[in-house]
Amino acid sequence: MNNKYSPHIDKNLVLNNKQNSAVKMAIKDKRGLGLVLGSGGTGKSTIIHSINDHAKCGGEIVNAGTSWKAVDVMQQKMPEHYKTATIQSVLNMKPTSNRATKRSQNIDGFILDTSDNNIDAIADKDIGLLLVDECSMLPRAMQDFIIKLVDRKALRRVIFIGDMKQLPPVKSQPFNVELIDKSVTLVENRRAEGTMSLVARELELQYNSGAKLVIPDEDCVTHVNGFDDTTLLQFLKYKGTKRILTYTNLEVDKLADRLLYLDDDRELLEVGQDISLRGSYQTTLKEEYKRNYTREELDRLDKNKIIPRKTLRIKKIFITYEEIKKHVSRSTYEYWMPARPVAAMYDVDTRKYVNFPQYEHVINIINARIRWLLVEGSVKGRDVIVPVYNGSEEEYLKLHTDTINSITRGLIQRLKSKKVRKSAMVILEQMDNKSNNAYKTNMHKNRLYDIFYTHLGNDAKLEVKLVAKLALMATMMVPKHPLVSTVHGAQGDGVDLAFLDWKSFKTPNAQYVAGTRAIKEIWMVK
Repeated sequence: MNNKYSPHIDKNLVLNNKQNSAVKMAIKDKRGLGLVLGSGGTGKSTIIHSINDHAKCGGEIVNAGTSWKAVDVMQQKMPEHYKTATIQSVLNMKPTSNRATKRSQNIDGFILDTSDNNIDAIADKDIGLLLVDECSMLPRAMQDFIIKLVDRKALRRVIFIGDMKQLPPVKSQPFNVELIDKSVTLVENRRAEGTMSLVARELELQYNSGAKLVIPDEDCVTHVNGFDDTTLLQFLKYKGTKRILTYTNLEVDKLADRLLYLDDDRELLEVGQDISLRGSYQTTLKEEYKRNYTREELDRLDKNKIIPRKTLRIKKIFITYEEIKKHVSRSTYEYWMPARPVAAMYDVDTRKYVNFPQYEHVINIINARIRWLLVEGSVKGRDVIVPVYNGSEEEYLKLHTDTINSITRGLIQRLKSKKVRKSAMVILEQMDNKSNNAYKTNMHKNRLYDIFYTHLGNDAKLEVKLVAKLALMATMMVPKHPLVSTVHGAQGDGVDLAFLDWKSFKTPNAQYVAGTRAIKEIWMVK
């Protein structure tokens, strides 16, 4: 299965007059600023491709995105030899620390350092041409600093590329087009096909006039009642490239799990595929780094782009843990706690498999679904192993939660003291409280383990370890279905079919982005 929705740009595509003007504007001058604006589908990605092929700037050409997601979308459209980077790494921005100075400020969790020392460090990179894609999401403070870098000749030539009707940066002043003297605006939609081009044009006219955005009733637009199983199955069977777009990550998680549950092809993973990590798992990754590195090491890791990203590329897939030990160095698979054995029947202390016949059917199902992925996302220069449950999160949580409860209740019944049993049941009920955060749940769990060890001793040792291992598996990554994303994550991309949760889009910018992602047709919830 190929989850790369945007193929490389066709080099043989003939540029129209506006596109030619944009390329000439970008590569003619060796220094200064330029701006290329264009609605979705007007060929901005084609422009970037052409500039990379024809520019002769005497230094490195860097294609920068405003986030790792934006960079990943760029990479899907470009040959591998094109250099890509986040704009944060180009500007040497570091994760937020408590040390603030007059020459630095906090922007979306990164410190923007505008000091002379940083300007000199950026100049040393010898960037001849910097292309900043999706510039509508670039905070004004970063734009101002980039302009300063050009004035100070730390950067020679910078071209901003984007669509100001798309989503602006969060909690920051927006990009200001008035600060750029030279600009070209693309107008011809070269992506949408048939009546879809009429839809894209109408949405643009509505946005520009300030009117409420409404998808016009063209023959390429289908209205559906909702995300029911029948409609989702039809969506899965659609032959072209496709994507469900909604507004929040919570909605994405719900729909992604529904698709995983309905999709007959549960083997959703392949070498070379980009996988998305859930937010909670991403937090776990970063916390693991914080425990193992000093602040200086973290800054260095981030500078070298090896802090974990929300999207990682699969290099190898292993079915069993034994395969990992044969093909991957010990330092790679043992470095990182989540990559160590979590198979429910494995006892780390004795390094033997323990038999629990009463739970064997659950354990077998869970183990059959586990895949171990070697992914790009280096730790100290090494790739890492991540365990994945290759199926529905709903199915997974039910399997492991039901088993944990069954084992725990069985242990509670073996406690001889009625008072202790009652105390343990109270703790178990507290653990099941859905309002708990992870810290509270772990606190209750540890109290329960203490009771078992104190009153049952070695008789409870293996069962408690089994519960602990199943609980650890809950922190495993469950892959998001690749056909669902937020509208923010879809910026810059295009698919044959866009299935829109239209009512969820809270702003005209979000509605405009969602409505202009489709190439051939739109399905939208009434």
